[in-house]
Amino acid sequence: MKFFSKIKENLFSIFQTALIVLLIVSVIVFVGVLSFEYVEKHTSELLDLPSKNETLKFLGIGMGGVLVALQALMSYKRAKAMEQTAEAQADAARAQADAVAKTEQGQRQDRLKNAIEHLGHESDSVRLGGAYELFHLAEDTEDLRQTVLDILCAHIRQTTGESKYRETHKSEPSEETQSLLTLLFVQDYEVFKGCHINLQGSWLNGADLKEARLEGAILNGAHLQKADLFNARLKGAVLPNAHLQGAILKEAHLQGAILNGAHLQKAILWSAHLQGANLHM
Repeated sequence: MKFFSKIKENLFSIFQTALIVLLIVSVIVFVGVLSFEYVEKHTSELLDLPSKNETLKFLGIGMGGVLVALQALMSYKRAKAMEQTAEAQADAARAQADAVAKTEQGQRQDRLKNAIEHLGHESDSVRLGGAYELFHLAEDTEDLRQTVLDILCAHIRQTTGESKYRETHKSEPSEETQSLLTLLFVQDYEVFKGCHINLQGSWLNGADLKEARLEGAILNGAHLQKADLFNARLKGAVLPNAHLQGAILKEAHLQGAILNGAHLQKAILWSAHLQGANLHM
């Protein structure tokens, strides 16, 4: 492609040079016809024109045509040069954008790695800090939202699944767990709106989940005894064998939820929305 472009460029240069030479010759002949009778006579005979005026007119028209051709050629070359400049600028902009994207991607990966490391720290405060780092990363990067939510849900499942945790927090969650639940599903739920939630088997007894957004959440086997789920959005949630004894489900939205085998003894279900819910034991 470059080879043919080079040939085309050379042909235009040759054509331009030829036009300039032709214009110079035409000007010289025009001046000669205008000034010298001998030149006028031979030129008129050569061009088979009857008079000096006709010869000058012919030469003038010819020079005008050459000038028009030169102007058109120069306009084309200017347009081509502008096009090449624009293409070069576009290429440079794309290269810069790619470099910025790679830099940002590298920074996101570093942030993700650091946050995960903090999430595994012995200190509660450091772990919670790592969780917030992940949350802010999800805020900034839509493509990482499901990944971040999966990591944080897995952290909740793992933390609350330990026997020591369950012995210590029989009736209410730890501050770390409650803070995470509030952050993810109550306070700033819009960040993870539409994402898949998996909290199956989690130990969440006594958790404050008022107005939590848990649509379609996987909560089978989860322990939610005496949890406050007032006005919680649990439409389509999967809750088979969930432990909901004494849970507050007043005005909870449970349309289409799967509750077969769920333990609902002493659960408060006043004004709960249960249309289409599966309650088979």
